[in-house]
Amino acid sequence: MGCIPGRKFKRVGVVAAMSGQSILSPLQYDGVMDSKLFEQWFEGCLIPSLPPHSTAIMDNTSFHSKKRLTLIAQKYRHNVMFLPHCLRSDIAFSIENHLPECYNLKHGIQHRL
Repeated sequence: MGCIPGRKFKRVGVVAAMSGQSILSPLQYDGVMDSKLFEQWFEGCLIPSLPPHSTAIMDNTSFHSKKRLTLIAQKYRHNVMFLPHCLRSDIAFSIENHLPECYNLKHGIQHRL
């Protein structure tokens, strides 16, 4: 990473999705993520890579507009599920192991995935 005047380093981020062991729609971007960039990635990159009638499981990051993301997903006949606040987004976790603790919907979620 190179130095930028007024800052120590240039900020580069990556957004991607995971399905099983596969990484879907990786995108590298400069700066910080915001709702506009995320929604553009979600609709323009992720949605086209999903199998029909998929469910995207998202954390509760502040730039995830639940209403707008749900509308985008529904427009393409997909669903969105947001993780409960009891699961912190900055901790690596297995959805299969942690969702039942909060939702008690293990079999329903696995069926939809």
